[in-house]
Amino acid sequence: SVDDMPEMNVKCRFDKATQQLYITSGETTLHTVQLYTVAGTCVKTVSGRIPAIDVSELPHGIYLVKIQTENGDYLHKLQK
Repeated sequence: SVDDMPEMNVKCRFDKATQQLYITSGETTLHTVQLYTVAGTCVKTVSGRIPAIDVSELPHGIYLVKIQTENGDYLHKLQK
């Protein structure tokens, strides 16, 4: 599924076959992406160029993806 964040052009797409989380941001600069369990534990942090994030090592479940950009922070729900 794809979630659009209305204030900017950030999109998240999870590919179940490859276990990759793809993030596109158009002209908006991404700084950091963090994945949290629903209990609030940070399980993965990625910064720099972020075309895709491998989440194959994470157990199945629901995660919150915090995307930090030049325009602020945004959350996306990921069901793996």
